[in-house]
Amino acid sequence: MSKTENKSQEPKWWKPYWIILVISIIILGITMPYFTNIPLETSIMYMVITLIALGIAYLVRIKQSTQINKILYIILGICIAFPIWMISIPIQNRLYVQGYNDWLIFIVGLVGWVGIGCLIGLFIGRARNWKGPGRYQP
Repeated sequence: MSKTENKSQEPKWWKPYWIILVISIIILGITMPYFTNIPLETSIMYMVITLIALGIAYLVRIKQSTQINKILYIILGICIAFPIWMISIPIQNRLYVQGYNDWLIFIVGLVGWVGIGCLIGLFIGRARNWKGPGRYQP
């Protein structure tokens, strides 16, 4: 999709929306400690985390690229595999061999499920031809 096609599909309020969103997050992050019981450092930390998440959302939605989509699909696969890993911890604890450290079983299970999650993300991404949100046409 070229830039001219992308511009024509965006509504007129699209650019002011992102600007107002950033400004409102900054204003809330600075004024929140004065109206609530939150320390200033905590408020600024949450504001920075929110702005980073907003920047990632902007990259995913506006500045779309195949490389970013590949990373996001791998993260998606890890997010799918993480609850499965958490459910499997009690099963791993019952099956582990006596004499091994519990942390070893924990770390091996985590690395295994993260690897499985990466593969899940790769399979989903390849099936969608690495297209991001809003661009998938079946």
